[in-house]
Parts: sequence; C-alpha cells; structure tokens
Amino acid sequence: MNFTQFIGSNKTGDASWEESPVLFERIHIAKNIIKGIYSNKRTIKAPEYLTDFGLRKTDSPRIFIKEYCKKLDKQMPSVLEVKKELLELDIRDLGDWIDGVVLVLGDYDSSYEVLKERMADVLKEFTVDNLIKMATLCGIENDASTALKLFN
Repeated sequence: MNFTQFIGSNKTGDASWEESPVLFERIHIAKNIIKGIYSNKRTIKAPEYLTDFGLRKTDSPRIFIKEYCKKLDKQMPSVLEVKKELLELDIRDLGDWIDGVVLVLGDYDSSYEVLKERMADVLKEFTVDNLIKMATLCGIENDASTALKLFN
C-alpha cells in the first residue's frame, strides 16, 4: 500500500478515524495534497514538522499514526511503496507530498532519501517555501552541506 491508497482508505463518514480531531485534520490535509490543493493554513493539530527551525526529528507523528492504525485495524503503508510513489511524482509536487508524508506517517528517512535522489530537479523546480522545508529536512537528517545548499 502506498501513501495515496492509505489516505484514500479513510473514507468520509467513517467515524472511526473522524473522531480524532488530530487525525481528521492530518488526513484532510493529505487528501488535499494528493488532489493538488496546497495550503499552509494549519492548526496545532497538524504542525509543519519541516519548518521547525529547531531541526528536531520527532517520533510523535509515527507513534501517533501507528497507534491509530492499530486501534482502527488498518495497515500502514509500505515504506518501499511510499518511496516509489515519491520517486515517480512530478517534481513540482514533491515538496508538498514530502510534507504530507512526514505529517501523517512521520517518515523523515524515506523522504530524505527521495530528496537526495531527486536533488538536481529539486534545485531547478522548487519554490522558496519548499526549498526551506527540504533544507530543514536535510538539517534534521544531519546533512548540513545539503541543507546549506538548499537554504542558499
């Protein structure tokens, strides 16, 4: 299962996941990202982990979604399939998708690996907002030289 399939498995009107305001908001943001609707409007329920200039890697989004998947008897997306999906995306969508993957799945590592593989196109195509998010991701992953390249 990839990210799109996982997010799509959360159907509107299914109170099992909609009962959590945090999960509801995060899934709603991810659904919009998949549809190509990008917005920086978020509440505390859906923080932008990739603009946390403290460069802290947090386990909380991963723990949160794992526990909800356990509670709802849902399967987590495969790391390999999520990575494959990110590698195949139009480069102009990649930054927002990585933001969604980190927000919902807490998967910093795969997101960083994809970013590194697609770096040449990232430098050509990304907006300033997404360059900042990706630079922060590199900082979180202890890759200061790439982070500086992206910040510059």
